[in-house]
Amino acid sequence: MTTIDAAAQDRLFSSLSPILRAFACRGVVRSYRKNTVIVNEGEIGDTTFVLLEGRVKVYSTDVDGREITYDILQAGDYFADMWLDGGPRSASVITLEACVCSVVGRAAMIEHLDRSPGFARHLLARMIRRVRAATETARRLALKNVYERVVVVLEGAQGP
Repeated sequence: MTTIDAAAQDRLFSSLSPILRAFACRGVVRSYRKNTVIVNEGEIGDTTFVLLEGRVKVYSTDVDGREITYDILQAGDYFADMWLDGGPRSASVITLEACVCSVVGRAAMIEHLDRSPGFARHLLARMIRRVRAATETARRLALKNVYERVVVVLEGAQGP
């Protein structure tokens, strides 16, 4: 993990939406090598990462090494924001390529939420979309018979 110079930081921030740029400016910019685990599932955390460059995978594994990928994120998104409820990290995050992130700590996040109702609404809407997607996935898996579930998995179908 290394820091980057001011000119490179300005270039990276310029591609963000104004709402996300204001949030990212509160963090410390760090770079990570490919295949670096940035967030570990189960740990207590109090930082959020704004992805300025690169791609990351959000995933979980079980004790047998089986893995589920929840999402692949790219520059312009953020992750590891579910610490706000005080619970442990719900997933791990690994870099798929070299990445640059703005790492926003607890105090800066809380202050930003207090001072930026637009960002608070953005964060809330994003979490609602995640819950809707999780609900839809659970519904698809629970209400289909075994054959239909296998077909969905094998074909990558997104049907109801």
